[in-house]
Amino acid sequence: MKPLMILSVVGSVLLGACSDAVDHVDFKVSVPAGLSVAAGEPVNFVFGGNPDYITFFSGENGSDFAAADRYDADIDRIELSCSMRQQYNDISYIDRQLVYVYVSTDFCGEYTPDGVNAATWIPLTGTGANCLPAPVAVSASAVSVSGSIDLAEYIDPNKPFHIAFLYNAPGRATIPASNGGGHYTVRPRVDVTDLVMTKTLADGRIDIVDNATTGFGFRPVFESSFKESNFLVTDNGMLFQPIAAQYDAVTGREPDERVWMVSTLITPRQVEPDRGLAIKSIESRLTNYEYVYSLPGTYKATFVATNANLWDSNRCVKQLTVTVK
Repeated sequence: MKPLMILSVVGSVLLGACSDAVDHVDFKVSVPAGLSVAAGEPVNFVFGGNPDYITFFSGENGSDFAAADRYDADIDRIELSCSMRQQYNDISYIDRQLVYVYVSTDFCGEYTPDGVNAATWIPLTGTGANCLPAPVAVSASAVSVSGSIDLAEYIDPNKPFHIAFLYNAPGRATIPASNGGGHYTVRPRVDVTDLVMTKTLADGRIDIVDNATTGFGFRPVFESSFKESNFLVTDNGMLFQPIAAQYDAVTGREPDERVWMVSTLITPRQVEPDRGLAIKSIESRLTNYEYVYSLPGTYKATFVATNANLWDSNRCVKQLTVTVK
């Protein structure tokens, strides 16, 4: 009797597992008005069937189904661009550069003062033809600069690199007691914004890195700082803002501020896969979807329809070529 009972239980489990199989995906896409439209006009995709989920790839840069599983690619060009704004410009720092940008191919990844100083850092800021401009104050008023630099010599896939920003404001002999008359009790503040690394792929597509936290992975390294606060990395950029300091007991001067922001290792060939847009979930029914292409061109619009549960999934891919005039 016991073997029969075991077989009976196994059979029940197998029957239960079979019942968890999902249905075949029955899904169709059409464009009754035609696949040729003017830029700025909506394309109305009409659906047949009711899959659990639908994901849409427009075929534009960043939303190409053919690149959905692409994590590396041949690169033709790498460009780094950013904006920097310097304010609270104490008279002691007029006509002096306080922020520098560097690249290194031999930084060991040790985010400490010793680790940073052991690396070779090649300047990217300057006044030459292919340099990032750095803010240099000529008065107490704020100064803003922006620019880009071609990193062509760092395309080599065998030479990954790090990018670093250095805030370097030597201590003053006399700390102002109050603001005014070209004097500030704090050292100048520098904001880095619009930080973008643009990779032009060999096939002409563009890959963008523009998040200082998740994309570049910048981390602060405090080489010399009165207090490790107000030096921040956010999704949108970086902030260098020393607080009011006290005199150093040994030197009798304001302590130096040398604070680095160092990126994670950047591999030239590494790119982000293209992403689709989830336009339907199991909770809803979708009979059509409208999309507007803003630029002329030929696009392969792709819809990925999926039926899925915890144990099984089936999918169907439908593609249409849209011509935008």
